[in-house]
Amino acid sequence: MLMGVAMPVCLSCGGRPSLSDAEAGDGGGDVGAIPEQSAPVSAPVVDVYFENSGSMYGYVNGATELKDIVYDYLTSLETSGAVSAIRLSYINSKVLPAGGDIGSFVKTLTPASLRRKGGDMGTSDLASMLGRIIAACGDTAVAVFISDCIFSPGKGVDAAAYLARQQISIRRAFAAGVRTQPRLSAVGYLCYSMFDGTYYDAGDRPSAFKGQRPFYIWLFGAESALRRVAGAVPAGGFFGDGVRDSVVIAGGGRELSARQYAIHPGSGHFDLSHADARHTLEHLGRDRGGKYVFAVDADFSSVFVSEAFLADTANYHTDNAAYRVVGVKALQEASAMFTHRVRLEATHVVPGRLTVSLRSCLPPWVWRVNDATGDALTDSTAAMTFGIASMVRGIADGIWRDSDRQVSFTVNIK
Repeated sequence: MLMGVAMPVCLSCGGRPSLSDAEAGDGGGDVGAIPEQSAPVSAPVVDVYFENSGSMYGYVNGATELKDIVYDYLTSLETSGAVSAIRLSYINSKVLPAGGDIGSFVKTLTPASLRRKGGDMGTSDLASMLGRIIAACGDTAVAVFISDCIFSPGKGVDAAAYLARQQISIRRAFAAGVRTQPRLSAVGYLCYSMFDGTYYDAGDRPSAFKGQRPFYIWLFGAESALRRVAGAVPAGGFFGDGVRDSVVIAGGGRELSARQYAIHPGSGHFDLSHADARHTLEHLGRDRGGKYVFAVDADFSSVFVSEAFLADTANYHTDNAAYRVVGVKALQEASAMFTHRVRLEATHVVPGRLTVSLRSCLPPWVWRVNDATGDALTDSTAAMTFGIASMVRGIADGIWRDSDRQVSFTVNIK
C-alpha cells in the first residue's frame, strides 16, 4: 500500500497535468497483475543500461541492496523463459557494452570498475541518456535502465530552469519514440539501497553520505513486449524489500467495444432495455439504503496498468457529476468474459448517455520522493531524488500525448 499524502496528477480536458493538481488516488501496486492480450508475443531481447556516472558509486561500495536486487532481478528474467537474451551495458555520455554474463557484471560493480568504464562520469544528462535508450528500442526489445535518476545541472546553473528544459527534452524523446512505436510504454520501480559515498548536490558540491537512498529500475519498450517482461518478474517478486512503489505509463485513449462491457443484471433497482440489454437501463430506482446504484462488468485486460490503479475509485471520472464510481472489484472466475465489476452510485437520476473513464494519472509517490531543490542531503531529503518528478512527467507527457484517459465505456440511462 502507498503511504503518505495521495497527490496523483491526472490529465483532464485534454491538457497536460499540473504540479498543483491534488486529488486522492493510487497509481502504485504490483505491475503485471493485468493479464496479457491474447495475441502471441515472441520472447523479447532485454538491453540493460546501468548508469556509471559518479553519483552511482555509493550504491556499489561494498555489499549493497542494489547489487542483490539487480543480480536477482536479471537472473529471474534470464531463467523465466520470457526473454530470448540479455545484453548488458553501462551508460552515461555513451553506451559501453559489458557482455552478457550477469554474474560477472554484478561481481565487478564497484566504484573503481565504474570509473574505469569511461564516458562522462561527472554529469548525468538524463534526457540524453533516455533519448539514446528509446531510440534503440524496437518492437521486440525491452530496455532496462538502472539509475539513481538524479539530474546534474552543474555549477552556476539555475536548477529549476534546468529541470524544466530536461522535462521538455524527455517529453520530446518519448514523443519521437511513440511516432516510431505507437504502443511505447514504461514501467518504473522505486527501490532503496545502502549508499556509502559522495553525494553531489545540484551545484556539484560534494558531501559524504552513508545511509539508505532511492534508486530506480525502468523498463521501456513496446507494450506487448513490456507486458511479457513485467509479468515474468512482477514487483512482488523482487529480492528482499525490493520494490517500494511502481508506476506504469502506457498509451491511452481506448474505448471498450460493445462486447467488452455490459450492465450487470441485479446490481440495483432497474430494468434492462429490451432493445439493448447490455448497455441501456431503464427506471433506475433507489436501493434499500436510499441510493441509486448499478454496476457494469468490463474487460480491462487491454489496459496496461497495475491492479491497485484499477481498484482505486479516485482514478475514475464520469462526465455527469450526478454519478460517481464507488467500487471496482476484480472478477476471479476463470471463465468470466470480464475482468472487473465497476459499481456506480447516483445522487439523483439524470437520463442520457453516461461515459465512465479510467484517467491517465501518475501515482502520489512520485511527488512524495521528489526533491525540487537539489540541496545537500538532510534527514528529511535523504530518501528523496532531485528532479524525479520532472523525469516521470516528461515520460508521461511524451507517451500520453494529451490523452486524458486510459479507457472508457458508455451506458445509456432512461
